[in-house]
Amino acid sequence: MQILTTMITMVMTVMTQEAAKMIELLLDHSADTTLLCNGHSPLSLAIVSGNDNVSYTLYTCIIYLYQSVKLSTQYIKLVNQSINI
Repeated sequence: MQILTTMITMVMTVMTQEAAKMIELLLDHSADTTLLCNGHSPLSLAIVSGNDNVSYTLYTCIIYLYQSVKLSTQYIKLVNQSINI
């Protein structure tokens, strides 16, 4: 029984790692992280499922996108201010 439990744990670990790689691949090809499935975002589904690797990958992507938008917004404000002067 111990060997079976160990094998299942190993398979689950590999599946988790492969899922994170797949998420990275999808994100590299502009996957939309804002789409909802039954009212849940990809990040909330990853958290609920307990998939820490995927949760971290999605969280990192969302933070990066947020910072990019924030910087873009600040840049637009600076451009608008310089045009108005």
